Amino acid sequence: MKAGLYLDTSALVKLYVAEPETEKLAAYVTRQPGPLPYTSLHELELTHALERRAADGDLPRADVARVYTLIEKDLADGTLFRPEFAWESAFSKANYLVRRHKNLRSLDSLHLGCALDLNCSKFVTFDQRQARVATAEKFVLWPPGI
Repeated sequence: MKAGLYLDTSALVKLYVAEPETEKLAAYVTRQPGPLPYTSLHELELTHALERRAADGDLPRADVARVYTLIEKDLADGTLFRPEFAWESAFSKANYLVRRHKNLRSLDSLHLGCALDLNCSKFVTFDQRQARVATAEKFVLWPPGI
């Protein structure tokens, strides 16, 4: 299954944990066709973000458990899907992006590599460096003007 919209993990977290951008992001995602890709990279980074916030006391353990349950529900009902693709190809694209665009962090480049590998046309990020590269690589960027 291919996807049109790709969210980096910081954006994906905003769909499950209330943050200032959550409402607008949820409305945007709802208007987009198809399920959202949920890669192993998303899972790792989302788990890290939730566990770090819980350890820091910024997110109650009950909320962390609720997010894990919601992710499983969204995977089961098709809101999220686990794409099957060649990680070697995504890493190759990420390496290309790192060489082409200076100051791009490795995991940000891997998210972009995954989005390219999945033939996504739209990319959601709240990171300015990643947004500049996504725009240069011809993704339709959301939120605009970041």
